[in-house]
Amino acid sequence: MEIGFDLRWYYGSDRSEELTAEFFQLLWAIAETGSLRAAAEQCAISYRHAWGLLQKWEQQTNMPLVLLE
Repeated sequence: MEIGFDLRWYYGSDRSEELTAEFFQLLWAIAETGSLRAAAEQCAISYRHAWGLLQKWEQQTNMPLVLLE
């Protein structure tokens, strides 16, 4: 017998957009490293994919999520 627990985050009232663990890991890594490139490496994703995730959720929320300089 297996017992599991699954927690999912959604954005929007229709629950059409799921915020993935990958996205939260990227945000955490950006906070830790202070760099998108270093965060992408830490999360084992490409810089382009990391940039795309940020752009997608900034467009969805209509607000900046991180301050990149």
